[in-house]
Amino acid sequence: MKSLSIVKNVIILLLCYSSLIFNSGCQSTNDLFQENLTANRMGDISGSILNTIVKQGDKFYYVNDDAGGKIYSIFKDGTGKKKLNKCESSIIGVKDGWIYYNNIDKKNDLYRMKIDGTENNKLKSGDGYAYYYVLNGDWVYYLFKDNNIYRTKVDGSVTERVVNDSVYEMNIVDDFIYYVNRTDGGSLYKIKVDGKERTKLNNVDTYCISIYKNWVVFLNYNDNNRLYKVKTDGTNFSGLINYKDPSYNGCFDNVEKLTIDGDWIYYCNPEINRVKFDSPLITTKIGNSGSYGFTICGDWVYFLLEPNMNKIGRVNIDGTTVNPQVVN
Repeated sequence: MKSLSIVKNVIILLLCYSSLIFNSGCQSTNDLFQENLTANRMGDISGSILNTIVKQGDKFYYVNDDAGGKIYSIFKDGTGKKKLNKCESSIIGVKDGWIYYNNIDKKNDLYRMKIDGTENNKLKSGDGYAYYYVLNGDWVYYLFKDNNIYRTKVDGSVTERVVNDSVYEMNIVDDFIYYVNRTDGGSLYKIKVDGKERTKLNNVDTYCISIYKNWVVFLNYNDNNRLYKVKTDGTNFSGLINYKDPSYNGCFDNVEKLTIDGDWIYYCNPEINRVKFDSPLITTKIGNSGSYGFTICGDWVYFLLEPNMNKIGRVNIDGTTVNPQVVN
């Protein structure tokens, strides 16, 4: 089960997108993403969809796999499509007028370019091993071939190791990195973003970590992949509910993915469900699939469509559209 999670994080970076209209005048078909923009059905996007579509201001920046995985920009009304680079890419983030991306053609090297496609430069060599890139503040964090956590300044001037443990996954919130330490049997740790104040938070095999206020919510691999929680200081470790209660119906068994948005926990096993953190006895089914990665933007849950996971679908967060609409 845990080996799949790493694959999921990689798959999220490699999605197919509809073809674009090039400057040469060649027009491609089935551009559902542009059609959704033109029909005003994508205006709810406020963040990043599976690290492939990012909205900044009045534009979207996205990877077009039908054009070789290159990054394009497009206005939110569906006009003004423009190719920004010439390599297979995955978007890490957009900050202060720069797009940070992983250059897959160049062994996962870290690059950045201006949002108009100019000043395209390599910041750090990935040597074919760098992965799990996260943009946070003035640094880009990532895992390398030794599975340690490193960070590189956004201008490429400084690179340093932050965590010396073998790391399985990480989540950066405010000034702390929460990570799964496979050197210590998959236990949950936290550490300051500068590598100080390393603290162990639990003693179970952990994955899919999300932060809710002063809690870490995660999947306990030692207990049938059920949802558990622990405070960010390592106290109050417990199941999300009492799993020994005779009335427990198995609704949190074999969970494959979770994320938190507002007061809601979204999880799949493999159907997408949601539950409030403070009232976990009431669950709502909102989608028929989504086990290979999903994210919340506005009133929608976006996820990879099975079986090939080369399209993005979406369902409403209130459960009114359990059959997904295709975005791209």
